[in-house]
Amino acid sequence: MMEIEIEQLEPNQKNGQDLYDFLVLNFYPEVSLTGETELPLDIRGVSDEINHHLFKGKVFVATENDTIVGSIGVCPDKLFWTSEMVMTDCFFFVHKDYRGGLIATELLREAEDYAEEQEIPLMIQIGNANSGERAHAFFKKHGYDFIGGCYIKGSFNDGISTIKN
Repeated sequence: MMEIEIEQLEPNQKNGQDLYDFLVLNFYPEVSLTGETELPLDIRGVSDEINHHLFKGKVFVATENDTIVGSIGVCPDKLFWTSEMVMTDCFFFVHKDYRGGLIATELLREAEDYAEEQEIPLMIQIGNANSGERAHAFFKKHGYDFIGGCYIKGSFNDGISTIKN
């Protein structure tokens, strides 16, 4: 077995295409709400989301032999119901053949470090209903609170809500 490396992707066309290919071939068929195994949605929308995270936030990937096996994109964003900023995630996913190890933990740590550097809480949204119990156990183990359908680590500073670590 090759060694898994965690790295930040540089924003360029090749890295964007590699991430897109990984997500379309692995993430999408597993989390599709319609049961589709091929991507029926707007390719531009997926590309826009990848580019948004590559250029406005950070994207971290786990690779084995230069092949992506896990990913997380994080980007500072404003919550629509408050003036508070959070670090939101996108495409936090580990290929099914690589789960059960430390890949998800290492990807999450990279996202947490970036959120901490920005001094804003990290908020993870789970879009895959099939991973609910596994995701809940994972995030609880790592000190997250489940609030409003999201996992949040950190606290808001507006006096309206406080979330304990």
